[in-house]
Amino acid sequence: MKLLAIFIVAALLFAGCLNFGQPAQQGKTNEVNDAPANITAAQNNSAKTVRTQYVGPMPEGVKPVYLDFNPDEFSKSLAEKKVVFLEFFSPESTASVSFEPQIYGAFSQIANDNRYANVIGFRVVLEERPELAQQYGVGQPNTHIIIGRDGSVVLKETGEWDKQRLIDSIGQAS
Repeated sequence: MKLLAIFIVAALLFAGCLNFGQPAQQGKTNEVNDAPANITAAQNNSAKTVRTQYVGPMPEGVKPVYLDFNPDEFSKSLAEKKVVFLEFFSPESTASVSFEPQIYGAFSQIANDNRYANVIGFRVVLEERPELAQQYGVGQPNTHIIIGRDGSVVLKETGEWDKQRLIDSIGQAS
């Protein structure tokens, strides 16, 4: 229970750092909370999605994003030959909870870089998607998988990562 409270506070602090409701200016970014409207406040804090609107050299509509797993969006991303990052998450895993803010930070950071224009990430709650975990041979939370443009698994690791390691690993697959 204590861990959940810490996670919620951390998510609220992270959300407070985002720039809400201001229009993007030329060459600037505008980050928004993109969580679905039909979820509870507690779920909203643990299911933040950061999407960055960038006006400049990055083509409109082509931005790296980190979303809650959606089978249709996942299939579409594979069909579009995007680099796909899967984070197998569990709210009971301290490592998963502590790594999540770094994932959001990494996706916010790469949002302005054209090298990552065709990258998408999915937060897969392990307990909710056992079939996907089995498909990719995932047996524990805090497992990171990067799928290359050809649909093959480029990297699969379990354990501690940081924001820079995530960015570097995605960059190598792009």
